[in-house]
Amino acid sequence: MLDSTIFGLFIPMENLLPVFVTTLVFVVLGLIVFALAFLVMATIVQAIGGLRSVISYTGATEWPIGALVYAALGTYTFAFLALAAHAFPRLLRRAWTYGSLTDAAQWLTFAGVAIAGAALMFSGIAHGSLLAQSAGPDVISSTLLWYRLGALAGMSLAALGALAFLLDLFLMYTAGEPAVYVTTAPPPDAAVTSAAS
Repeated sequence: MLDSTIFGLFIPMENLLPVFVTTLVFVVLGLIVFALAFLVMATIVQAIGGLRSVISYTGATEWPIGALVYAALGTYTFAFLALAAHAFPRLLRRAWTYGSLTDAAQWLTFAGVAIAGAALMFSGIAHGSLLAQSAGPDVISSTLLWYRLGALAGMSLAALGALAFLLDLFLMYTAGEPAVYVTTAPPPDAAVTSAAS
């Protein structure tokens, strides 16, 4: 019995490696869910930030940057990671399973983007409230220092996730076994053999 799998091959069900297929499904679907969650969050944050009262309160603060971090680094990075987890083994023609480096890239990026975006948006709220209280520049900069350090820590985690992804890609290319073919068509020799007989 043949069944279509997520990695684009039609192979007999009894030859599937259940752990590999389960891991692939969870990695790709998990990354897609993360991308959608950041997209929804970025949309909500942008909608809230578009209100006139919020613009007057947080318009010239770190709030818009935090919303951009959610949209750009959250949504687009996880969409790229989902595409990369699915497509790069096929593009590089390597038989590659998903291991701890893939998980590290996913979770470090998720934690980093969530922390950085939240720290920048909370910094924008604190900055707006300090401006509304007519606080001096020393008070504002000393208060916002902790939020900015949190954003720096989050960006550092996201950068560490990017390094884990690049290392995984490098190992895929250098240590991965070459794949014979990765399309739904049979290899060229099998097509010639079946046509000749």
